[in-house]
Amino acid sequence: MVNAGLISGSIAKGVYFSFGGSVSNAADGTIVGTEGVRFGGQSGSVVNAGTIGGTASNGVDLQAGGSVTNQSGGTISGNSNGIYAGYGAASVVNGGLIVGTNASGVTFNVGGAVTNQAGGTISGYYSAVRTSTYQFLTLTNAGLLESRSDFFWGIGAGDGASITNQSSGKISGHYGIAVDGIHHNGPSTLVNAGTIEGLTGGAGASGVHFQRGGSIVNLSSGTIAGYSGVT
Repeated sequence: MVNAGLISGSIAKGVYFSFGGSVSNAADGTIVGTEGVRFGGQSGSVVNAGTIGGTASNGVDLQAGGSVTNQSGGTISGNSNGIYAGYGAASVVNGGLIVGTNASGVTFNVGGAVTNQAGGTISGYYSAVRTSTYQFLTLTNAGLLESRSDFFWGIGAGDGASITNQSSGKISGHYGIAVDGIHHNGPSTLVNAGTIEGLTGGAGASGVHFQRGGSIVNLSSGTIAGYSGVT
């Protein structure tokens, strides 16, 4: 489906494909509903240069996983998550704005990959990006990833996470990055050339927290700060 106009679901979803599909939303396009775009039993793909909004739930809901590319100038927002991926892995490339008003910017229920480009912002109340069952995450950031809460993480993921924060990248939250150790997915790695911030006044808050350790390389241009820097 290609949209360059207005698609509105006043009491339901803007676009709902039960068995997967694809949505291309042009710069002049707007898709809005209780959920902006939802794919059901099969994976779906979204390319957005316009506006996609979920007024009561998620902006984009990939129940079986899939892919989202939010281009520069594009906005994806949800009253819950900006983007939610259910029981299939997903990938997100962002050059625009992704906002989760009352949950996270991007939530992977299984795991997935995020590339946040320079100029891109992913913002959530809980986390910018999180894997809700502490599964794997591969992430490269050159823009802004932020948690708007005083109690959650810029990035929350499970063991085996691979995170690269480039020189233009900033990651902030109660913990800038928190990697849990429940599922024993292997060692996690972080390469930082930008800025990672935990709350400096929040007891227990760290710039980076790896519960089971891993590899952290902080390059000459990199800053990691918090109540504790690294834990």
